[in-house]
Amino acid sequence: MPFEAVVEELRDEAAGHTDLLAQAAGSLIGLYLARPTATQPRAVAAFATLVLAGADPQALVARADESRERMTAAP
Repeated sequence: MPFEAVVEELRDEAAGHTDLLAQAAGSLIGLYLARPTATQPRAVAAFATLVLAGADPQALVARADESRERMTAAP
């Protein structure tokens, strides 16, 4: 399936819930920021897909900060 089609399908499935897209994207990028060597390349691609599908930017940043802090504190 072409990348653009995946983004469009995700956007349709989210049905305007940009906050949910942001939670998922923020979790992925927060993990990457905390532990870049532990992150799979496909997680970064999934992050980009969620952003292009319309993840709320402010909610994304908040979730990324929470996720990064949690992963940094974890052993």
